[in-house]
Amino acid sequence: MKTSCIINRIYLIAAITIIFDFCFLTSCANNKQTETTQPKQQTASPKSATPQFEKDIKLSEGTDQYYYQAAVDHFNSKEYDEAIDNCRELKAKFPDSPLKAETDRMIKESESKKSENYKKEQAMLSDLLSTIEQGDRADRKLAIAVLEAYLEENHPDDLKTKAKTRLEKYKKEFERIKAK
Repeated sequence: MKTSCIINRIYLIAAITIIFDFCFLTSCANNKQTETTQPKQQTASPKSATPQFEKDIKLSEGTDQYYYQAAVDHFNSKEYDEAIDNCRELKAKFPDSPLKAETDRMIKESESKKSENYKKEQAMLSDLLSTIEQGDRADRKLAIAVLEAYLEENHPDDLKTKAKTRLEKYKKEFERIKAK
């Protein structure tokens, strides 16, 4: 009986570790962009910028193309809120822009990507909490460590609140177990 309990604990720890690693890797993939997936665009440094280049940049700053390109750059960097903001700013400043249809499409696509990312985050947290709940109450120390690490990462605020609530519950349980 004691051996099966130890084996169950080992399986639980392995499962929590795998889910935690998956959450961490997915979070990193969603929030950081590698050079292999998106090469950095070469821009002129201020020292090497020609007066004409600087003039062209100043002229483009107030155009619909400037706002659209900023939105595209944010979208490609998976910064969907910023892409939406740039699109809305373009629509407000240039209501008759020929880029309006593309801007509307980018807003819808950005909102769709945000929704997909949120659903993935929600599923990951749900899996993590489910794995913890199925485990032995004595493993609350590990659960506390996993949830503390989760809270340090970049996740939606409402999911962090849910994780924080569970963390507090597990800390109380751990204190009761420790006191026995």
